[in-house]
Amino acid sequence: YFAAGATAAFETQYDATKLPNATGLDLASLAGPTSLAINGLPPLAAADVVVPLAVRVPQAGSFAFEIADLTNLNATTVYLRDGLLGTQQVLAVGGRYAFTLATATAGTGRFSLVLRPGTALATLPALDAASVSVYPNPAHGRFVVVLPPLAGQRAVRATLLNALGQVVSSRSIALTAAGATAEFAVPALAAGVYTLRLQANNQLCTKRLVLE
Repeated sequence: YFAAGATAAFETQYDATKLPNATGLDLASLAGPTSLAINGLPPLAAADVVVPLAVRVPQAGSFAFEIADLTNLNATTVYLRDGLLGTQQVLAVGGRYAFTLATATAGTGRFSLVLRPGTALATLPALDAASVSVYPNPAHGRFVVVLPPLAGQRAVRATLLNALGQVVSSRSIALTAAGATAEFAVPALAAGVYTLRLQANNQLCTKRLVLE
């Protein structure tokens, strides 16, 4: 939340520390080395504000952030930044971001929130190669596609073509206000270079995918 007089540092009148969860699952914002459950920040100016996150899990594996509520943010647009993959996704209620951690503490230092004064729909990303992420690439039997939110669009058609231009897989990916994350399982496809074609009405982009 934002409050006049608050700063990015830990202050007892605006912030509250995060106590460790007995289950081993912990998510907190960071003010320096201090994990916070409540984080008061000064009102936003023109520049983005980046809030690093501490993420701790019981063991390595696959996890997901699910956005249940967004309050006390006024007209601020909030992005989840994944420093490992170089992606940035708009957060919206009902949104979801799936990820894999190699160790129990690998999430700390990887994720952060980017706070930005609210933007109009017209400034949302277009469907292009720069706004779409495909990982891992090269892939082994499965890959994940991360799509940005698109103004006026509710779905993206994803079509995978082989080197001969033949369609080997096709599906529709539903979009939310936060975009979408979709996993593709392709264990039966031969190793080689493929083209992933993504289309939302008149918006079209392609991504190169290598299967090993």
